[in-house]
Amino acid sequence: MAGSKKTKNVKSSNTPSSKEVKILQTTSAKQIAQTENPDSYYRYNPAWNFHTCDDIMWPLDSDNAGDLFWKEILPCLKMWESFDWQFLLVNNKKHHHSIDVKNLSKLARDRLAELFIEENAIISLRLNGTHRIYGYIQNKIFNVLWFDKNHGDNDTCVCRSHKKHT
Repeated sequence: MAGSKKTKNVKSSNTPSSKEVKILQTTSAKQIAQTENPDSYYRYNPAWNFHTCDDIMWPLDSDNAGDLFWKEILPCLKMWESFDWQFLLVNNKKHHHSIDVKNLSKLARDRLAELFIEENAIISLRLNGTHRIYGYIQNKIFNVLWFDKNHGDNDTCVCRSHKKHT
């Protein structure tokens, strides 16, 4: 924040005609100005960025997704665009949620480092029982990273799911 713009009138004793000199007073404490609430994206509808898709690990391409893109992924993304992030991420935490990077598989953590992505958490969007889209939100836009069609308790998934009571 900028300093205070109060002015102080001071009489100059060096001149015979008592002129007034204005001195600008500023605050000495520096404060960080926060322009927007970090969680303000919750009130916006999702928008998708596919430029960030990883072409090597869990790609969203014809070999990995195949016909699922047209039959499952695109219809879900279109439907989710009618909701806001508050509804998707807060009201549906069971299906869509953030995952701390340290809880991702070693393959996923290593891949994030190779891609120079320094996020603290990755968002998981559930398409169905074992299909997930992973990415991160930046400037209200979901940046798609990976399509994992084998989510579960295995070594090939982005984030291992440890099922309770098994």
